[in-house]
Amino acid sequence: MTNQIWRVGDVKITKLVEAEFTFPSENTGKIIPDADPTSILTIPWIGPFATPEGKLRGSVHLLLVQTPSARIIVDTGIGNDKTRDLPLFSMRTTPVLDFLHAAGWSRESVDHVICTHLHLDHVGGTRSVETTSGSRRFRTPSITLEAVTMSISTRRRAPLGARCSPTPSRQS
Repeated sequence: MTNQIWRVGDVKITKLVEAEFTFPSENTGKIIPDADPTSILTIPWIGPFATPEGKLRGSVHLLLVQTPSARIIVDTGIGNDKTRDLPLFSMRTTPVLDFLHAAGWSRESVDHVICTHLHLDHVGGTRSVETTSGSRRFRTPSITLEAVTMSISTRRRAPLGARCSPTPSRQS
């Protein structure tokens, strides 16, 4: 799996890949309406995300954002040890803590976790059991979920330890 690093001023952003996959051809039109493998290859911006046969590629990843004063994880991936309907997402054993360590991070060094929305591949790892001793993936005082999505998706309050905040695009 390929991780990428970007620098924006004094901020370092690392893409930490949990899973990579290729969508079956029959799903192309579900992802990009009216598209098929042949038309995908004619769309300039999608080229990096398609195979030579026109199949769409995807990844599930966490973004590690290192600022001068904080370490932030954006989205927590799929998570491990959970039975899911999608085989790619079911009973995973991805060593995310090892990946964090290789990037120079520990779960204790994470100051904040931000989940952009409540799709499984963005929040599944927030509380996933990572070790046989029962320790949790992130020990952070602050997990932020997007408030509008949280209320619509769950019809309940945020889980213990999570804070719901409207994103700038959703504020009136």
